[in-house]
Amino acid sequence: MCGIAGIWHTDGRAVDEATLRRMIAVQRHRGPDGEGYHVAGAVGLGHARLKIIDLSPAAAQPMTNEDGSLWLTYNGEVYNYVELMAELRALGHTFRSRSDSEVILHAYEEWGERCVERFNGMWAFALWDERRRVLWCSRDRFGVKPFYYLWDGRTFACASEIKALLAFQPEARRPNYPYLLHFLTSGLFDDGSETAFAPVRSLPPAHALTVRDGALRLARHWDYDAAQRAAYDYGAPEATFRELLGDAVRLRLLRSDVPVGTCLSGGLDSSAIVALSSRLIDVPVRTFSAIYDEPEANEAPYVAVINERCRTLPHLVNPRPDDFMSIVPRIVWHQDEPTAGPGLYSQWHVMQRAHGVVTVLLDGQGSDELLGGYHHAFGPYLATVFRRAAGGDLPAWRRLAADAAAIAALAGRSQALAALKPYLPAPLRALYRTWRGTEASGDVHRDLRALVGDTAIQRQYARRFADPLDDALYWSVASTSIPGLLHYEDRNSMAFGLEARVPFLDYRLVEFCLGLPFDDKVRGATTKHIMRRALRGIVPDEVLDRRDKKGYPTPLARWLRGPLRAPAADLLLGSRLPQRGVLRPAVVERKLAAHAAGRHDYSWEIWRWLTLELWFTQFIDAFDPARWIHAPAGA
Repeated sequence: MCGIAGIWHTDGRAVDEATLRRMIAVQRHRGPDGEGYHVAGAVGLGHARLKIIDLSPAAAQPMTNEDGSLWLTYNGEVYNYVELMAELRALGHTFRSRSDSEVILHAYEEWGERCVERFNGMWAFALWDERRRVLWCSRDRFGVKPFYYLWDGRTFACASEIKALLAFQPEARRPNYPYLLHFLTSGLFDDGSETAFAPVRSLPPAHALTVRDGALRLARHWDYDAAQRAAYDYGAPEATFRELLGDAVRLRLLRSDVPVGTCLSGGLDSSAIVALSSRLIDVPVRTFSAIYDEPEANEAPYVAVINERCRTLPHLVNPRPDDFMSIVPRIVWHQDEPTAGPGLYSQWHVMQRAHGVVTVLLDGQGSDELLGGYHHAFGPYLATVFRRAAGGDLPAWRRLAADAAAIAALAGRSQALAALKPYLPAPLRALYRTWRGTEASGDVHRDLRALVGDTAIQRQYARRFADPLDDALYWSVASTSIPGLLHYEDRNSMAFGLEARVPFLDYRLVEFCLGLPFDDKVRGATTKHIMRRALRGIVPDEVLDRRDKKGYPTPLARWLRGPLRAPAADLLLGSRLPQRGVLRPAVVERKLAAHAAGRHDYSWEIWRWLTLELWFTQFIDAFDPARWIHAPAGA
């Protein structure tokens, strides 16, 4: 886990090493254990190192092959590097280190650009091939690790974080207003190649980028194909799920030369990782949890159950509102963009607590998207059952009625209807006029809409699965949910020099889950149905049988009616936000008042507004690359 940077002036101009060093300096939190550079004429690569596997100087980067014809700067982990190294040795390759970085170089020598198809892991890298005069860049299947770039036809620059590209080209600090409109009206974040900065692009997950002969080309290296089902045993799905998840945890827990711990929220996903980890090592698993006194965010009883039953070594933190207004600017700085929800504040405190105790953390991202863990999955689930019933399946009509009643009892009738709304015929959709997305669209200033005009972002989600639930879950992994959540986790963890690993996004487990029948994922009012069956006897029943969903809960709604009410209003109404032409000041003021009075919960909208204004302040109004460089992440 590291920070990378690269520059190639395809017109032949020499790279300025001082510029490359500035790009790495602004990312040193990602790699506090060392830095390295390779500059040769028009090409330069930089690297900030976080030591995880092979702590010796032999594993330092940028790394080259034996004859110096290949150079690599790389961020991530290829967990099956041990097996690949043995295979490559058998093919005649020799190694100077025990690192997965060197495996990438030799894998490229042996298999070319298709080498990534053999990798099980997370990665973002730039590889310079001197002989072919090609810069080849790749990002892992699900976008666990970030990769940003600038390209103007003469110069290509890339980095792990946007702020490094701004250090390279300060004039790139131009707001991407179509992206901001899309973000504010949809609540979606990092769901495409656009960023909040007009010139800066994100390499999509599962894609490679090649710069050659003055041209840039993108190519996809992975996507789900139904033919992949043949690789997995669907005759015994619980056993297969348990085996795949267990092996994913094993690889991420044991393949490290530094201490490893796990996040523990008290939910099913993180609890499963802790329970499986405790079976793999003979010392207590270190767990890290955020605990709140406020009942709506209180996960303490479930955290205690897991820590007690699994005999862990717990590390707890109790975030309070006192430091909220000083921490949120730090979060925005590390995230590089305005963000969608307040769970980042709890996650920040968990990462801060882990800093100095472990260097690697396992976390549960991915399970909800693969197995319908969110309550909004009930809508496409009911639409799928309805599709079966409309096809003439009489028992499906009875099932639809029973399941709808059970879901309404669990989630509430209004939430069940809101989840189902996108799947209803148009006349029925018109009956439900107010829902979260359309309400949020009223926040936007008419000047922003006029400015964006016909350049507004329009996402197209082609049907990939016949059943609505399977299709919705595929797109949540590919675009609408997982990329944004991984962005949050990467930046929050790397702010403290921590590597976050996500076992549920082992590509084998993803492929298996995408191929499951829809009702192995959601069945009636039960989410993650197969996971609950597969882990019975491994995860305590108190957690396994939970039906509520909290994620990284943060009691922001309560705090905004108490100690944060005045500071939030001061920041929003007393800043330049009313003059920016992005949000409607009257709507902001009205919603702040309605929230403070308890008439509505606008805490997520207020979080977006706060991070938007702080983003403008730190990145657009003024940008000081040295602002946080020398300060500890928690300062």
